[in-house]
Amino acid sequence: MTVDAGTNKFVCYEDNAVTLTADASGGTGTLSYKWFDEEPDAESVSIESSASLSVSPAPPGKTYWVVVTDENLCSVTDEVAVTVNPAISVSVDDEAVCYGEDVTFTATAEGGTGNYTFEWKVGDVVQEGVTGNTLTLNDVIADASITVKVSDDFVPSQGATACTDDDGANLDVNPAISVTMSDQTVCEMEDVTFTANASGGTGILTYVWSVNGTSQSPTTSNTLTLND
Repeated sequence: MTVDAGTNKFVCYEDNAVTLTADASGGTGTLSYKWFDEEPDAESVSIESSASLSVSPAPPGKTYWVVVTDENLCSVTDEVAVTVNPAISVSVDDEAVCYGEDVTFTATAEGGTGNYTFEWKVGDVVQEGVTGNTLTLNDVIADASITVKVSDDFVPSQGATACTDDDGANLDVNPAISVTMSDQTVCEMEDVTFTANASGGTGILTYVWSVNGTSQSPTTSNTLTLND
């Protein structure tokens, strides 16, 4: 009589619900199954009495034993291990920049096993060749949604190619600001007023006037008057 508890399982944290199935042959009469979550002895209490066992072990996993007995009370035992990868997580923060500036997003990953590989998307477009934890965009002129997915070195045996997590962030680009001003011509000792015509941006605009290289205090006034 023989029993095979199956091959060892390697699963990601979120996929740790696993069904183990014992394949027994030989023996006499009807075979009975008993599963254990510790190496069985005379005092062990089984956790399942069928050919299959559904488990959800926590990281780093657990080993399970199956004992198969025939009608002559002959028995065989096999074991199978379920290895569970620690949970992997990634986070990235929103960024806000001025129109035309560069911006860098930084992803923070933790958990999992081994080295991390990152995949970045701007909208639905994958940023080819960017596999590190930072994404730099140059001369941005429009809002965008940013997505980052992290993968580790763990190799599951349940169909996945790696354990992953993802997060998203928003890129907020302030509207472009423009300002124009006209030259002024006056007679000596007359007063003169300069008016700045500004548009764009967000909220209240602040002006810093400079006269012959000397900056004035910031003000919300778009005019500068010089006397005499």
